[in-house]
Amino acid sequence: MAVPTINITLSDTSAKKIGLNPYGLAYEAAESDVAISVSATAKAVAGSEAVLATAPLKGTETTKSVFAFLELKQKTAATDELTTAPAYDAKAATQVAFSTKGTTKKDMVTLPAGDSSATYAGYKIFGDVASKPAKAWAATDTVDMSIVFQFDPVKTTATP
Repeated sequence: MAVPTINITLSDTSAKKIGLNPYGLAYEAAESDVAISVSATAKAVAGSEAVLATAPLKGTETTKSVFAFLELKQKTAATDELTTAPAYDAKAATQVAFSTKGTTKKDMVTLPAGDSSATYAGYKIFGDVASKPAKAWAATDTVDMSIVFQFDPVKTTATP
């Protein structure tokens, strides 16, 4: 069995593009010779009196609650706007909620092999904060978030 080549480079503004690029950095197309499955782990740490919620807020919270989730989507043209779902859905393959221990969602999108399709993945972070907590929000009530992406080759079955 041959070892696949996986090569994603962030560097250039070529016409065919692939990458995870929240800051709009220049990037070039993937040169992987196999399809790539992208998974993500979303972790957050609340500071001071902030509390990280495990589900969408109801609007009646009296604590300094924060709920946040990551949505990862695949697009087929580098100029397309990233369309996202209207709300969080724990069963959605493309969404993962932030948690203090880190929540991993496997196989959120699959990027095809090579660079012929100019496919890319983009992500956005959504969420909500308590609008009327019992104590007012302060500058020390923070949430630090981290995202770890994992890129795995997609196994294919040989044809006879």
